[in-house]
Amino acid sequence: MNMVQSSPVRILALISCTLLVLLVAKILAEYRHIGALEHAVQLEDTRVIRQLITAYQKTYLDIFIHQNITPDEQNLEFLPLVAVKNISSNLAGMTGEKIKVRMVSERPRDPDNIADPLERRAIDYFHQDPGANEFSEIVKENGEEVFFHASPLRITASCLPCHASREKAPDVIASSYDSGFDYRLGDLYGILSIRLSHDRLSERGFSTFFIKAAGSTLLLGLLFLGGGLVLLRRIRRDEENYTRELEQVVHSRTASLREKVKLLDEYRKVLDESAIVSKSDLAGNITYVNERLCRMTGYSREELIGRPHSILRHPDVSPELFADMWQTISEGRVWRGVFPSRCKDGSTRWNASTICPIFDHSGTIIEYIAARYDVTELIEKRQQLQRLLTTDTLTGLPNRYQLLLDIDRLEQASLLMVDIHNFGEINDFYGIDTGDLVIRELARLVAKLCRDSHMTLYRLHGDQLAILYQGPWRADQLERFSHELLEEVARKPFHVNDNEILVQVTCGISYKQENPLIEADLALKQAKRHGRLVQVIVESGDIRKVLEKNHQWLRRLRDALDEDRIVPFYQPIIHAATGRITKYECLVRLIERDGTVVPPMEFLPIARKARIYPRITRAVIDHAVQVFADRPCDFSINLVCEDIMDLGLVEYMHEKLLQTPLAGRVIFEILETEGMENFNRIQEFIRDVKQYGCRIAIDDFGAGYSNFERLLSLQADYLKIDGSIIRMVTTDEVSATIARTIVTVAGKIGICTVAEYVHDEQTARLAREIGIDYLQGYHLGEPRPRQMLPAGETSAERGKNG
Repeated sequence: MNMVQSSPVRILALISCTLLVLLVAKILAEYRHIGALEHAVQLEDTRVIRQLITAYQKTYLDIFIHQNITPDEQNLEFLPLVAVKNISSNLAGMTGEKIKVRMVSERPRDPDNIADPLERRAIDYFHQDPGANEFSEIVKENGEEVFFHASPLRITASCLPCHASREKAPDVIASSYDSGFDYRLGDLYGILSIRLSHDRLSERGFSTFFIKAAGSTLLLGLLFLGGGLVLLRRIRRDEENYTRELEQVVHSRTASLREKVKLLDEYRKVLDESAIVSKSDLAGNITYVNERLCRMTGYSREELIGRPHSILRHPDVSPELFADMWQTISEGRVWRGVFPSRCKDGSTRWNASTICPIFDHSGTIIEYIAARYDVTELIEKRQQLQRLLTTDTLTGLPNRYQLLLDIDRLEQASLLMVDIHNFGEINDFYGIDTGDLVIRELARLVAKLCRDSHMTLYRLHGDQLAILYQGPWRADQLERFSHELLEEVARKPFHVNDNEILVQVTCGISYKQENPLIEADLALKQAKRHGRLVQVIVESGDIRKVLEKNHQWLRRLRDALDEDRIVPFYQPIIHAATGRITKYECLVRLIERDGTVVPPMEFLPIARKARIYPRITRAVIDHAVQVFADRPCDFSINLVCEDIMDLGLVEYMHEKLLQTPLAGRVIFEILETEGMENFNRIQEFIRDVKQYGCRIAIDDFGAGYSNFERLLSLQADYLKIDGSIIRMVTTDEVSATIARTIVTVAGKIGICTVAEYVHDEQTARLAREIGIDYLQGYHLGEPRPRQMLPAGETSAERGKNG
């Protein structure tokens, strides 16, 4: 009976065990299937997120890098490594902290981008397997399971502007970061790390399923096979519910990603609207153009797509430029340049272009993208400014600047310079407007004469024209042409503003010179100086010698002034009645380094031309103040018109002489020359110095521009009769009469007279007989340096006016 009773029990137990084994096997199989499905879903999630980040990075490169938008403080937050933190934060907020995205680097610029141990393990994995594109595993963090996914970030050509050399990186990148540089193309610089909270939806489903299945199994074990079928159907329903749940999650996340992609597309649209964009394949055939390019060129998209970019190539663009462009972009580098494009109607548009190669994930160039900006208006403005820079606005001829540019391209050239006689008188008499018209008429006439193709006419300045000649003519042929030009200009008057104006010109020619403009100007000045109409310089050695001599003298004078070797010699002035020395005249000398004394006639003319004459006068004043500070004699200092007109020198005289006790003993000798046209200023100076007790002497009276009317206006105290008269008073009755007349008139108006250049005793005796008050000359005393002046001299009576 026990055996009978035990058989059903054994059978039931066997069936129950079999069902249990089958059920457990099914549960495990379904659990693995659900786990695999969940892993696939989470892997797909991470790939979608990776595509979002990759799309953002590519768009960033299109907008910022390829379009040459320089990163700055305002757009720095759009850098991928910075922006990913914002994307991660948004995704975490949307999913309840279930998704975390990071870009980490081996050499991070931001502390937030430092790799943690798990990310470090992924970086090591990609170093060991450079061909791998992703890494994933399920790990436990803070007691929770996390699905971790990583993909490599490698340096492409587009990354190099910010990650290659710090010296070449944009300013805001170079100044903001110390690391993340010195990468090369293809280097692994970090990973994109994505963490998904591993909710173990399969585990929750399995737990619910297991509890139910366990009870059902016991029940089915008791109710045999029927319960197993019910259990299997329940498993199927749970599986379908879980699948629908996963599909909803995927759909939700996909919609979110599409919104992000749409936002990036809006950025792309902004770029498309602001720039002229085209794409081409590796052969240069156009694959995409935007509407702005079509509007600029006049072509439709259908006319451009599939055609080579050469359809827009302007014939003026050199083949070398396009060769450089293709070599640059084919090597994976960005090319930038400004060049013209040809439109459909044949017109020209200038573009500032940036052409960038586009790479795939493996670093292979797959296409080229070009962004252009229309700079036609800027180029035309620049060309207009260039024309204004090199063109004379009055005549329309090339100007002096253009002439210098043309000469600079030549080793030797011949230049003919034309200048109108007394053009200032035309301006003064007829007015500047008429003068301009005369210049324009002259330019028109000369331009007609320049029929030779080797001649180019320029207007220099004022009334000067120049003809640059680069042909085979000899110097005598150029001179003959100049005479023809002179005759043509002088043949008939110019009719300007109802006036007939006869114009005469002078020509200066430099023939095949290294510096034709300088040589022609020298020739023109030489022609005017010698009263010639044409002067030709073939060999400029003599003129150069004069110039070199002038430069040498200028250096000698400056050195002498710097080394205090411009000094006065002191010549005594004798009171005619007593024979005593009452005054000294300060006569300037140059002392060479070897002690040689250079007379003033050798260097003063050069000093006046070089505009350093006032410095010499200062030197004389400095020495005179030292010499006569402890000598009671009067002393005279020579002044020319340039000295009086130099306000700085006048102020210096105030400080050194006029505001000191020496003022009452100073006599300023003023040379009456053609410079006296500034007569009012000289009168003002004389009134000023007389307030301090100074006296005035008129030098070289009786020669040149002397007259008694002006003498009265100058309030002179002394009149120094010119040496040309004094030297001949003993042999020429006319000179003696002139001297007597000057003395008589001067005495009537209360002015003392001084006889210069008294060279012998007979002249001195006759000067006394005539009634001259003071005598000066080598017969009575030569100019001497301060060391040879007698000590302790006292002043005699000054007589009238001193």
